[in-house]
Amino acid sequence: LPKSSAGRVLVRDTLQCIGNADAFCLGDSAAIDNGEVPPTAQVAMQQSGTVVYNVVQSVRGNAGCQRKFRFVSLGEMLSLGSLNATMSSLGGYVQLNGPLAAISRRAVYALRMPTFTQKAKALVTATSTTFGTAWSKVFKSGH
Repeated sequence: LPKSSAGRVLVRDTLQCIGNADAFCLGDSAAIDNGEVPPTAQVAMQQSGTVVYNVVQSVRGNAGCQRKFRFVSLGEMLSLGSLNATMSSLGGYVQLNGPLAAISRRAVYALRMPTFTQKAKALVTATSTTFGTAWSKVFKSGH
């Protein structure tokens, strides 16, 4: 399959591989022919819905009814340790830094999990990691 200069598979905006319309590619491996999108989980999660829809349309013989992928940035989050992070969302209207951003980042991550069980596990882990680290710092400092 043809690849971009960065080594990513070239795909149409329907995420069909250029050179093989029966194959689809998404995530870090794909380069959309009308422009690159960031190689992030956010992009791959958005692309997955488009690929599923388009594969179903292809299997049903409705190849002309496929959706075009359009990336919509939901913001960015960066962990800077257990109690420190930064996040920006809603076009920069929401900006958080420090412990509140760390907690918010973990909550958003947990809520994006596909099943209830995974959401619950991620929330428990996030809570224990964040607050466990905070309490251990309090006890170590003697306060």
